Amino acid sequence: MKTEKKYFSVQKKLYIFIFLTVPAAAPGSSMIAYITSADQIDRYYRQSASDDATVELVFKRADKAMYADKQRFKQEHGSYR
Repeated sequence: MKTEKKYFSVQKKLYIFIFLTVPAAAPGSSMIAYITSADQIDRYYRQSASDDATVELVFKRADKAMYADKQRFKQEHGSYR
């Protein structure tokens, strides 16, 4: 019984995949970076940083979110006890 020779090894297939996808993804990434200005990105990070300025604020926000989830669950399913 003859074994058929494979045309491409897994390694070569991976190189071909990377060679084809990286140049295709680069223009899309460039377009997104061009559309999203640095000011928008900077504003987002400043807002995120100010929301989490202290540990207390992080816990308060998490507590509010947990309470809202609990109330939503209670309305939908009744008491969990």
